[in-house]
Amino acid sequence: MTSPAVARWPASVRVALARAGEGMAVGASGRVLDLGEPAARAVVQDAVRAARRAEPRPAPDERYDLVLSVADLVDHADLFGTLRGIVHVLADDGEVRFVEPSAEPGLAALAAASLASAHPAVRGCHLHRDVPGTVRAAGLDIAALDHRHVATAVWPLRRLARGRAVHTLRLDDGDGAARSGAARNGGSP
Repeated sequence: MTSPAVARWPASVRVALARAGEGMAVGASGRVLDLGEPAARAVVQDAVRAARRAEPRPAPDERYDLVLSVADLVDHADLFGTLRGIVHVLADDGEVRFVEPSAEPGLAALAAASLASAHPAVRGCHLHRDVPGTVRAAGLDIAALDHRHVATAVWPLRRLARGRAVHTLRLDDGDGAARSGAARNGGSP
């Protein structure tokens, strides 16, 4: 968690993030990109540019086997673009593990989150987004997901999504393979 905004968040949220993020790297092997590390921002920015330009993916030994994010995606205005960049540098069958504030479903929750976004603790953060839905839309398959509710008056920080997503090779990944979740499951998503 390196986002400067996190330091302004209520203690209950910071503690919940720390607890939810414990052990996320357990069992990791290979190359790990921790979005909480200062050098990771440049890696992600380069990956986003490469994905937007439809450049070829890096060589397999230059891709990351695991990407970790504990409240680091809140700094990225374009969540979908950022995740597409991460997918660009993620190894085939690589994983993204995340703990992020995520929007509550429904129009009433969206209205409450929008009004609460003026709160000084969350000003400048990009919060009222469906993080798991955007992870799926960016081309990752959710392998595990749970939501944790945090006792805080700051509405956009009340719900944390903790998940593990797997990169499954797809036609549009530029590697020429035709596997997808639907293909593996006999045509059903």
